[in-house]
Amino acid sequence: MSNIITGVIAMAMGLVFFLYYAIRIKSITLWIIIVAGVIMMVYDFVEEVRESKKLPPGN
Repeated sequence: MSNIITGVIAMAMGLVFFLYYAIRIKSITLWIIIVAGVIMMVYDFVEEVRESKKLPPGN
């Protein structure tokens, strides 16, 4: 459960970090890179949560 909480906090912090630069620079190329990065970040988080639920407790 703590992995989920820290993962959500980390994703929120990353999103704030990315959006600050996206709004500040206003480049379409940067937006494409940021969207790709956020998609990869969310995908990795979901995969990690699924993987942790498959493992027995204590691992």
